[in-house]
Amino acid sequence: MPNQLINEIKNADKSVVITPTDGSHKAWLTSQLFKNSRKSIVVILKDTKRALQFIEDFLFFLPEGKEQLIFFPGYHILPFKSLSYHKETSTNRLAALSRIMNAGSKPLIIVTIIDTILQKLIPQKEINEFAELIIANEEIDRDGLVLKLESGGYTKTSLVEDPGEYSVRGGILDIFSPGDTYPVRIEFFGDLAESIRTFS
Repeated sequence: MPNQLINEIKNADKSVVITPTDGSHKAWLTSQLFKNSRKSIVVILKDTKRALQFIEDFLFFLPEGKEQLIFFPGYHILPFKSLSYHKETSTNRLAALSRIMNAGSKPLIIVTIIDTILQKLIPQKEINEFAELIIANEEIDRDGLVLKLESGGYTKTSLVEDPGEYSVRGGILDIFSPGDTYPVRIEFFGDLAESIRTFS
């Protein structure tokens, strides 16, 4: 019966409604569908609490899917309401967008909530335009790069510890980009990027 249900969903050419879907049923069904179809799936849940519980259940049924699972959080505010966004949430959203954009043809399981769907996103074109390619032993306008970090919402600190932060000490520029596991250190001689490496 479960395999028949999964095959019917995979081959359906219109919406399929399945009930009941309480508890861990949704996570189990999604894990099996993702495992068998190898196609990207977007799961939309009511709130963050339910989303995090779904993720926990999904990884119980399909632990090998961890690298392909992305949680796209919301800001927890009403649409179009003017409020300062929480830095950690903004960083997590940018990291999720970056992973989605760079996934290519790799199937993903994207988990989000209703509030997130109602909120505006940064256009992909703007994200691409903000990206900067820095190559060791090539020149780049260091001061211009720092201004770009500031305009992009990065926070200047004396010591880089969290995503979304950067620091400048002489010819050393440390940047911790959202989505990266470790910050990057660029050592400049004038505008020449002499070396680029990660550090922890």
